[in-house]
Amino acid sequence: MKASKVIKRLLLLIVGIPVVGTGILLATFDANSYRPQLAEALTKQLGRAVKLEGSIKLSLSFAHGFNMSVTDVSIANPSWASRPLIAKVGVAELGVSIQPLLQHKIEVTSFKLADADVQLETNASGVNNWQLHTADRQPPGTKVTVTDQAGVKPVSIQIKDIDVSKSRVAMRGKDGKVSVFIVQSLKITEAGKGVKLAFDGELAGTPFTLNVTSPDGMDKISGPNWPFTADAQYANYKIAAAGALKNNTKLVDLQSFSLAAGDTRLAGQMLISLSEARPSARGFIKSTQFDFADLKPPATAAAESAASGSTNPAISDQHLFSTTPLKFDALKLVDAQLDIAIDEATMGVSTIKQITTKLDLENGRLLLSPLKMI
Repeated sequence: MKASKVIKRLLLLIVGIPVVGTGILLATFDANSYRPQLAEALTKQLGRAVKLEGSIKLSLSFAHGFNMSVTDVSIANPSWASRPLIAKVGVAELGVSIQPLLQHKIEVTSFKLADADVQLETNASGVNNWQLHTADRQPPGTKVTVTDQAGVKPVSIQIKDIDVSKSRVAMRGKDGKVSVFIVQSLKITEAGKGVKLAFDGELAGTPFTLNVTSPDGMDKISGPNWPFTADAQYANYKIAAAGALKNNTKLVDLQSFSLAAGDTRLAGQMLISLSEARPSARGFIKSTQFDFADLKPPATAAAESAASGSTNPAISDQHLFSTTPLKFDALKLVDAQLDIAIDEATMGVSTIKQITTKLDLENGRLLLSPLKMI
């Protein structure tokens, strides 16, 4: 037998003995008997009351790595929030490989979450309920010194499999309005060297599906270039896109995208910057057929149908422009510079052809110039 093979086996034996011993210890260790102490430690660390009311299971082996599962976990909200808990989790499971740890790598083999209810909130003063006062956080104004640890290899984290099911995620803004996402199923899995994401759920009570694939793994998503293709459906909107996340996810380069809704067809290219406080977009949009009624938000369309007692999309009036008051607050959420070309547009009973314009939107100020049409 070659000396190299003997050395490898000896090393595996040396590493394996403590792993096996630790595995036996975890197999016989009852973590549930320490549930109050664990909850107290987490409460102190997060600065929020944490309750562990379900079972806790730990295991360790070479084949399956380190695995932990907990059930019935809750984390309290600050006193100003609209409900007592920021999060309540039915089941959470985490698996970590052993061998990559020797190379300063954390490889999460699986992360599963089920029956979770999370609500993120922002109060009128702009304070978020997810801002946790952790035990090791420095007081405001404290100068933090970063020690230079030359030669110390940084730890990389790779997640191979994520599975979230039957969960609710809500966001409550300063105005008290709540947007709710229902996650029936969210799966992120490795596909060769790449990754696949599949989401099936609801947004504001409307079905929403999303599929994303990339030839690169999730560990490269924060790199200089992470290519992807995506397709989504929300109500009657069908969207497809191909592009890349760039510059540590600060840029979204949509090399091509398309949208179909009813008779409306859009396509184009866009570069979206996320590095500033307000996102900005540059690119062009082309349309062979554009009907403003097709782009009505699902909630609005449903409300109008219910009010009229009809299941068909309602037309508010026969005027060229709707008499419904317009809300311009959304214009301040993003800046944009877009070239727009529409072959045929329908507004109510009117049809306009050969529309071309340059859209310039900055801090809520919208300018269309020059605007040409037939």
